[in-house]
Amino acid sequence: MPVYLYEDAVRQGAAMAVWQATPRFAAGFGAGFGAAYSTVFGTPVPPPLVLLRHSGASWRAEALLPSSVEAWWVPSQRVELGLAVEALGSRHRRGAEEALVDHPFSEALTLTIGPSLNVRPAPLLQLGIDSGVSLYRRVRVTDDDDEVNRYELDPTAFIRTRLALRRYTRPYYPTTFPAPSWAYGHSA
Repeated sequence: MPVYLYEDAVRQGAAMAVWQATPRFAAGFGAGFGAAYSTVFGTPVPPPLVLLRHSGASWRAEALLPSSVEAWWVPSQRVELGLAVEALGSRHRRGAEEALVDHPFSEALTLTIGPSLNVRPAPLLQLGIDSGVSLYRRVRVTDDDDEVNRYELDPTAFIRTRLALRRYTRPYYPTTFPAPSWAYGHSA
């Protein structure tokens, strides 16, 4: 039986309304609310989204709940040093020949914490390095949504590199969520 691309795709999406406070109300503060259908926790779920962010002259903080919390020190227009806690997940269709089930999927979830560095050598180019420790790692094999196997893995150190094209409205702060971007990353 042939496998078609639409069977392998995992559909995801998000919608969010963001409010940016005026300087008269609270300079540097923004909030947003929305919903998503995402595999950020491994299994596709429809989590509500809450975005809170605040920034000053040389710092910024952002929380996209329930998936990430970040704090950044911005010593110059081209460099950011930060600390992040993130939930990173994915869901992938596996080939039927690899498993003994009809609709095999692999789901992964990792909860990480660690420092990050962003450098902007050019106005649209951002290079990043994230590192830290995975606090929790889980891999599941499912038949559609029914769990077949589950693996709890030991915490481990990680390093991840990023290359992104992003547009910034201020020298150090991305545009509204989500910032228009293209990124390529590699983890070790």
